[in-house]
Amino acid sequence: MVAKKDRLIGQLRIAANTGQNDAQNLQKTLDTLKKTHNETLRIERRKSRDDSDDLKKARLELKDARRSESAARNAAEKIAGEKLDLEVEIKALTKSVTDLGKEKRELEKALAAANRKVKAAQNKLDAQAALKINASTIVTLLTTRRT
Repeated sequence: MVAKKDRLIGQLRIAANTGQNDAQNLQKTLDTLKKTHNETLRIERRKSRDDSDDLKKARLELKDARRSESAARNAAEKIAGEKLDLEVEIKALTKSVTDLGKEKRELEKALAAANRKVKAAQNKLDAQAALKINASTIVTLLTTRRT
């Protein structure tokens, strides 16, 4: 019975050592899991920060894109307004040019009429001068015959 008891004590010691080894192994596994978990949390926090930075950058880029789009839209509207103003001004200038063309034609007609009148007056003056010359020649002839 003593042998049996000693054998049981040995088996208990072996089981205790095995249990202690298993507990140590479990503690090592637990420590490894804690380290892995802490590392995972640290990586996730860093990734979250990086994602947050990326998100901030994306938001800033979106704001810049919206500002650029708004500025482009405003510039396009301004250009469209200026284009309409220029088209109106071009139409007005075209009308003015047309009106000036008509006025020029009327002035050319008036100038031609005035030139005709001047020529007629010149012809009349030439005729009168010729008549004066003829009259003075006649008077000279008449006066020379009397003497």
